[in-house]
Amino acid sequence: MLRPEANYYQYFFFGGILGEILELPFVGNYLKENKELLTEMGITDIGHKTLSSFRTADHNAQLVKDIINKQYKKSKKPLIIFCHSKGCLEVMLAMKDNVEFFEQKVHRIFCVQPPFQGSAISTFFALKYICGAWPGLKCLNNMYYSQVLQEALVKNKVNHKFLKERVVVIRGYKSMTREVSWIIMPSHFILGRKGRSDGLVHFADQMIPEAQYRELILELDHADLFTNKRLSRKTKDFRKGLMSKLINWSLTHPVENDRFPEEIAEWVKLPHKKIKKKSRAIA
Repeated sequence: MLRPEANYYQYFFFGGILGEILELPFVGNYLKENKELLTEMGITDIGHKTLSSFRTADHNAQLVKDIINKQYKKSKKPLIIFCHSKGCLEVMLAMKDNVEFFEQKVHRIFCVQPPFQGSAISTFFALKYICGAWPGLKCLNNMYYSQVLQEALVKNKVNHKFLKERVVVIRGYKSMTREVSWIIMPSHFILGRKGRSDGLVHFADQMIPEAQYRELILELDHADLFTNKRLSRKTKDFRKGLMSKLINWSLTHPVENDRFPEEIAEWVKLPHKKIKKKSRAIA
């Protein structure tokens, strides 16, 4: 059950690398199903945006700030942000130069499977050349933003304080298994030969070295948390339960629940049945 104060905030999803593909008709339902799940749980203010991969992450970072400002002006409710993949980079790049703005308008940020240190998939096949020429995919290049994030988010004490207090990084990976999305499977087996991966980003590259923040480690492929059953083997029940637990924790002060990562990890191991009918009941 969601805490009563859940609607004191508004919720916004920023999509990532696969966003434009997964939002095409008959391909996926990127972020939209998560909006529907929050609506079923009684949340009233929800938005989402996938920024163009034809623009650089730095360019999109300015758009992130503009979107947050526009959303905040609508209701004066602080935002709880869920960002995925490249969207995490864009949100962090926006925050690094605007921390006072974020402190005023953003309550919590969940970064899900971020390519903070790039993606090794960019070194394979034609992607090596595509990522070099395609502005928005440059963030996939190995270590492309690593130094920027280190300087701006770790060495800057004010920014680092924001990370420690308001950011949760969710890192995901799956072992060498066929229980992954069909759209992820080819790259999953390529990257899996060189260590743990979610199919697009190695587990180790989903972190900012030396940065301090809350972290969750979950068994996920890169398409699991924000897509529908056409692409993910995770059920709606799983996503609904996980979203409700993340939201409930985000409404508390972090020191109120030091076992938060362990409790989520324990819950994820439980069986999760498919949701057959939509319900307006609070989950």
